[in-house]
Formats: sequence, structure tokens, C-alpha cells
Amino acid sequence: APDRIVRCDVIGNCMSDCYFDEQLRISARQKLIQKFPEAEDKKVILYMPKWRTRTDCPSWLRIIDLELLRKYLGDGYAVVVNINKAEVEYKTDNVINIDGFSKEISKGMLLRELMIASDIIIGDYRDEFFEAPIMNKPAFSTADDFETVIRAKNMSLNANDFEKFIFCPVVSDAEQLANYIADIEHYDYAPMQEFYKTILLGCDGHSV
Repeated sequence: APDRIVRCDVIGNCMSDCYFDEQLRISARQKLIQKFPEAEDKKVILYMPKWRTRTDCPSWLRIIDLELLRKYLGDGYAVVVNINKAEVEYKTDNVINIDGFSKEISKGMLLRELMIASDIIIGDYRDEFFEAPIMNKPAFSTADDFETVIRAKNMSLNANDFEKFIFCPVVSDAEQLANYIADIEHYDYAPMQEFYKTILLGCDGHSV
């Protein structure tokens, strides 16, 4: 009947239940340290960029300058870089693996495990990045080029819509990111918490 009331219950996503698993939090950190021993006793930053195409070089990954980031942050941080397995063969002009500071871990650990094991999360367009508010950890977006990316990929989502999904500060380079991290004690969680309430409230660890 046209006047029939349909009830919809938001039950979350079973893939997000892992973020509430305390044992997984411990084991994921241990697993990370096994793969990247230099990260022990440091704040771990997970960087999960999505590759961008450009006309003169279709196989190109646009990433933050990690060598410059190391200069700004010093020795108290370690960066784990995760690249989508479908894109792992693409090239970047920037150095990813820097002794004692950054290491690519795209195999041997699931991306969600890395998110759980990390202290700070940096991303842009990958689906899992938008689950970061569930853990209420400091996060930063490198999607400063979202208008260009959305047009290039012919997404049904327009730029105005995408802006609604930006739940954290947007940074464009290593210096800007380092400045935010230097002031991490004053990180504003309000936009992230609002995003969680609006989009992810059903993800409470009891989806299954």
C-alpha cells in the first residue's frame, strides 16, 4: 500500500567489527613491529595513498615527500605506506622506503590491521580511509585535488557531495602535515565524531 511504513535498521558493516577487537589491536601492533622493527616505541603513521593518473605518465603515484616529512618530524615517528595491491606496480617519483623512518607494507598485513596498529592515519580516496572515524584516531586527508580526481574518473559523486565526506583536515604537502602533527595534542575530533554519528553509527562492533 502507498501509505505502508517501512522500517530500516542501520546495522553497520561486519568488516568494521575488527576495530573493536582488543586482541586484534595487540596482535596487529606486534605483527607490524615484526615487519618494521624500527617502528617500535614510536608513533606510527599509516599512509594509504591512492594513485593518480596524469596525461604524460599513466603509471604514477602522487604522494607526500617522505624525505621532507622525516626532516620535519624527527625520530619520534615511523611511517608505514600501504598501496593497493592492484596499484603496487605503479611508480612514484618520491622515495617510499627510508631507513628507520618509512617502509612500504602492502603485503602480509591487511589494510584494516595496519589502521588498527597505527596512531595516525593519512589517506584520500580508498574506501577503508572513511572508516577511520570509528577508531577516533587523528586522521588527515591528502584529497586536496578531489575536484580534479572526481572529474577525471567520471564519478557520479560531484565535488560538493565529496566535501561532505571530508571528516578531517586536508593537507597538500609534507610541511603542512608536519605542522598539524606537531600540534597533535590539540587535534579537533569534532568533525570526525559528527561524521561517525551521521554515517557510521551502526558500526559499533556488533554487526554480526
